[in-house]
Amino acid sequence: MRKKLLSITIAAALISVIFTGCGKKEEAEQKVSISPEEAIENAKEEMANAENLLNEKRKSDGQEKVSSSEDEEKSAVNAEQSSNKILNDTNKVSVVEGGYASGYGVYIGADDEALMQKLSNDTEIGLAIIDAQYISPENISALKSRGKMIYSYINAGSLENFRDYYDTFKEKTLGAYENWDGEYWMDTSDEEWQNFLCNDLAPSLMEKGIDGFFVDNADVYFNYPREDIYEGLKNIVSNLSKMAVGRVIINGGDAFVLRLIEDNNLGVIEGINQECVCSKVDDYSGNVFAPQDEETKKYYLAYLDEVSKNGGDVYLIEYTEDEAIIDELKKLCDEKGYKCYVTNSLGLAG
Repeated sequence: MRKKLLSITIAAALISVIFTGCGKKEEAEQKVSISPEEAIENAKEEMANAENLLNEKRKSDGQEKVSSSEDEEKSAVNAEQSSNKILNDTNKVSVVEGGYASGYGVYIGADDEALMQKLSNDTEIGLAIIDAQYISPENISALKSRGKMIYSYINAGSLENFRDYYDTFKEKTLGAYENWDGEYWMDTSDEEWQNFLCNDLAPSLMEKGIDGFFVDNADVYFNYPREDIYEGLKNIVSNLSKMAVGRVIINGGDAFVLRLIEDNNLGVIEGINQECVCSKVDDYSGNVFAPQDEETKKYYLAYLDEVSKNGGDVYLIEYTEDEAIIDELKKLCDEKGYKCYVTNSLGLAG
């Protein structure tokens, strides 16, 4: 899987300084209240410490990203009947602009065949996230003719060794992506990388007929909290936004998004996608899910409120089959107007 679950450590490092009611016990007891501006500034100052805590946590906890192995994709197909009920019951999505059907689905692990098998006769999904590099323009056109908006995955913050452009940029990476062989954090300040994404890869995806971008691994700014990393990432996102008329969703990347809010630049994106607000993956190899711990969930919920309050749309991906969690998500989306995709496929293969 080509996305990252935000570490519990991020919540532990930032939760005490970002949002009222989500801080340390003594702060909560004293009912400390700070403005969003003060909170974001404090979060910025804590970022370096959070990086060290994150690295320590990852060493002890193991994998922090969702797996995309072939075995998992095969199991996702076998589990399709059971997952359909979950998806149909929990996709609470407002009607997409322009009269499109409601519903939100993420299928970045699906190839042409799997994607069309899932969506060709679907009437629920209005916004579908795919990896258009591996989907034909004919199939994208066919899905759009059925009233669906199509956003493509694009990896701005890391480099994967299966991409056809890997050899060109492998010398410009910053370091290994923890626990994931063959993936490396990218130096987003590098002008060649920016030019490739904005003037080569993204236009080629747009030419296939996509409507927008789903930008992954903005967490590079959390792992390498340098001003040039932030500015480079912001430049990439800004150019993608111009190309797609503002239709850009940032996956994860809370440190980057909070900085956009601080700089009054959140308007450059449509919104954010956050994984595992109410659920978490306990065992990546065994497809074992569990409820999210309360501290992390409080952080996420407060973060989502901050994004929404500043005009950003909120999308969620949850990995669960627990009916209690599904009911909780339905209530959350009903109350907040969020859009949620629930699945038991770690590979997001449809």
